[in-house]
Amino acid sequence: MSQIKKFISLDHLISELEMRCEQGQTGKFLISVRTGGLAWFWLDGGRIVNINYGDKRGLKALPYLAQIEACTTSFLPSSGSSQEMMLLPPNEEMFNQLRSESPVSVAISVTHISQEVKTELKEILAKYIGPMADVVCARTLSRLTNTETAISVLASKIPDPKRASAFKAEASASIH
Repeated sequence: MSQIKKFISLDHLISELEMRCEQGQTGKFLISVRTGGLAWFWLDGGRIVNINYGDKRGLKALPYLAQIEACTTSFLPSSGSSQEMMLLPPNEEMFNQLRSESPVSVAISVTHISQEVKTELKEILAKYIGPMADVVCARTLSRLTNTETAISVLASKIPDPKRASAFKAEASASIH
């Protein structure tokens, strides 16, 4: 016998998502919208690292998610992050945007990492991973807009945690 799921409001959806984040869960938080459409948030240790709603990804999905009136949710736990890490603000900022009174007008402030900073990061990364820094930076920096996030994501590409930490310290000192 199949179980009938009850539709919940956007407020309940946000509360459930917040609870899973606070519990440090990792996995896919799935949303099935009553009017049709699927969305999901990927959580990694309680941090939202990826969002998808239809053809909208990341922050571009938030204004559309904020318009959800009724949906069902489910959660697929995972033992590790298998999703591309996106540049996203802290969870609390996204929850506030979802709760905003005029969701369609959610402002998405996007800045860009200057070419000078990209070059500096690539040169510093090359000290730690060699010539692969060119490829890693080309793939990574083109999709990021925040220097702090860029440094963290690039550091995650260094297999040795001590060297990754050293890279973060050097890059942060050099850029800031």
